[in-house]
Amino acid sequence: MKPPSFWYDPTPHPLTKLLKPFSKCFSSAASFRPLLSKIKEVPIPVICCGNLTIGGSGKTPISMDLAKSLISKNFRPHFLTRGYGRRKHYSSTPILTLSPQDHPIENWKLFGDEPCLLSKISPCWIDSNRKKCAKYAYQNGANILILDDGFQYPFLKKDLNLLLFNGEYGIGNGFSLPAGPLREDLTVAAKRTDFAIIVGEDKCNLSAELKRHEITPIHVEFNIHSEILRKFSHQKVYAFAGIAFPECFFKMLRQHGLKLFKTFSFSDHHIYTPEEISKFFEISKKIPLLTTAKDAVKFPREVRNNFHIIEINVKWSSLNEKEKLLQSCLKNYNERMKKNYNA
Repeated sequence: MKPPSFWYDPTPHPLTKLLKPFSKCFSSAASFRPLLSKIKEVPIPVICCGNLTIGGSGKTPISMDLAKSLISKNFRPHFLTRGYGRRKHYSSTPILTLSPQDHPIENWKLFGDEPCLLSKISPCWIDSNRKKCAKYAYQNGANILILDDGFQYPFLKKDLNLLLFNGEYGIGNGFSLPAGPLREDLTVAAKRTDFAIIVGEDKCNLSAELKRHEITPIHVEFNIHSEILRKFSHQKVYAFAGIAFPECFFKMLRQHGLKLFKTFSFSDHHIYTPEEISKFFEISKKIPLLTTAKDAVKFPREVRNNFHIIEINVKWSSLNEKEKLLQSCLKNYNERMKKNYNA
């Protein structure tokens, strides 16, 4: 889905006014859903990387970065995700993808594009029922769970709720679906937020808004590996992306000194047609063609090998802030282990 432009229009739009009554209904339903849900608590801590808006806040890169840090501290994190856009899988058991080596990357339709990336770091469990995923992950050796998306998933108890924002777009016009991009009101979400993370420059003054809700935000930037910069710093390149905000990807490339001669934008989780695959394959044989890791998994290996895939590095504004977040994870882990031991 490509977000409607009026969601992020600073001036009042006629469609916003027209859809506001439906937004009120959506907000009411969203606020009542947790009250009607039976919450499951698992024996190990659950970290949730979620957002307030539809798509595009950097949940997957942040989830991967946190998993790497936890692994360096000898933890065994497993990811839980519903695998948005994957082919339906009728089974009582969640799908497990351990790594791209265990399952050919061309099978992304079975897993979804994001689990193909997550599984490069740690085992990833895929099912719309995240409670079920949590159970299987725990039984298979996980001692910390990372929920990629799921801030609005009310059926699983989270020990650490991280709310992510895209600094470029913020919360848009501030309205809930369908008049705006919000899945729920910030006032409601703030009550269960432990840390807020703003990705990129805070162009919407989110920091001030979050502080009004007694949340001090953490700032992070996304960077790209230096070898790409060295390789293409003096020539024109093409780029394409099928993510929530392709322009953010193109802007990042330009900010790092790359000269984009032409760009191609697609909606988030776009499924590339045979014609588009053929087109990009022909372009890549003549001109350097850059894309995201999330997009690259959707192409056959022989085509993908011609692309220059941009791997994202997460740069925290302060390592102390990241350590503070991780220490919260460790505190939850120790408390949970003590509770289980005494039981």
